[in-house]
Amino acid sequence: MPDAITPSGKDKKAKIVSDRNYTVSDESIETTTCTATWKYLGIQFRGVVASNDTVRKDLAVLLSRLAKVPLKPQQRLLALRFYLIPRLIHRLVLGPISAKLLLGLDRMIRAAVRTWLNLPHDVPLGFLHAPDQMGSLGILCLRTTIPGMRKKRLNGLMHSTHYLCASVAATDTMIKASRQAESLAHCKGEVRNSKDSAKYWTRQLHQSFDGMPLRACTNAKGSTAWLGEGTTFLTGREFVRLVKFHISAVPTLTWLKRGQDVPVACRAGCDSRESLRHVLQQCHRTHHQRIQRHDGIVRYLATRLKEKGWQVKQEPHYRTSLGTRIPDIVMHRANQSVVLDAQVVGTRAALSEAYHVKRNKYLIPDLLKQVNQNSSAVVAAVTLSYHGTWASESVAALIDVGLGRHELKIMTIRCLQGGLRAFQVHQKTTAMRPRHL
Repeated sequence: MPDAITPSGKDKKAKIVSDRNYTVSDESIETTTCTATWKYLGIQFRGVVASNDTVRKDLAVLLSRLAKVPLKPQQRLLALRFYLIPRLIHRLVLGPISAKLLLGLDRMIRAAVRTWLNLPHDVPLGFLHAPDQMGSLGILCLRTTIPGMRKKRLNGLMHSTHYLCASVAATDTMIKASRQAESLAHCKGEVRNSKDSAKYWTRQLHQSFDGMPLRACTNAKGSTAWLGEGTTFLTGREFVRLVKFHISAVPTLTWLKRGQDVPVACRAGCDSRESLRHVLQQCHRTHHQRIQRHDGIVRYLATRLKEKGWQVKQEPHYRTSLGTRIPDIVMHRANQSVVLDAQVVGTRAALSEAYHVKRNKYLIPDLLKQVNQNSSAVVAAVTLSYHGTWASESVAALIDVGLGRHELKIMTIRCLQGGLRAFQVHQKTTAMRPRHL
């Protein structure tokens, strides 16, 4: 619908004449008013001015539709990341924006994600916006990403070799838009592009108390893929519980009573604070679940190694000068022999340190001689924390024996599932003291 724009020198304005009639192929076209909206190249205009007035409403409609479709929560996250949010980028990069608008859109997206995953409000924002390789959900933050995209687009226009493009970039309107993009890009430090945005949110995640244990997620590439790939390997309910467990958003007393001067002793009668580390690694209520968590990882590892062509022995006994040693797995292929022992550790000690302590337990000459009399056996420890983060040395050892990202992901999930079961047992059990006392 065309506008009839007539300049008025007296009023120093451009007036829209609505009483003119236009025809195309003898068909009359309705003339718009000055308040009508129309769309060109995906950007809405009101009169002759670009507008983004409807973007909030459009996002609310899209989020509502996504919430109503029969999808698992992990599938909703996938649709949000790769389909819904990208629909907004074109309008926000080329249309008018403000910091208030971008923050409002981010809050709407975060509110929807918290509802889908039942996340508490004190979960670090970095857990929502940092890349999924860092152990988070990997949702694009518009406030820290769009200004950089807009700035890059305008800079490309200014340095264009095309005469008309360069001329347009020199106008007051484009100079003002470039300055606004430059100003918006400074958000708690300069965020110039998507990489800077990812680094910023990764830093925010790892500096938070709950996100600090996830720093080692990058040691095992692919181990956190379950967070962002929309896997059907997990049910929706289990995915939600594992996400909360992964970021420590589970109701231990130390988490529930944060900032309060109240007793937080373990409800099982232990002389320790009821933290997630204590519940999973020390409490007598979860002793059997700790064993089952360990055994589940070892069983899967042994199965995959057999499929790779290794001859696997589980828990063989070796008498040594330092006592009997029982590694979880001893495997042979051709002239190669490898000794593996798995462990799930806490977050106080460094993963690398825990790896070497476990490995040194089996670095005994007479044990290695019993494993393989013809050549020296390789000894390695499968070390990961209850958050699902890996020691880099363990990752290298597993890759050397033929395992890859898929196996690391599954073992990470097995570890988290075992920890979640242990926590649930702790909450449901009424035993108040260790049985050996």
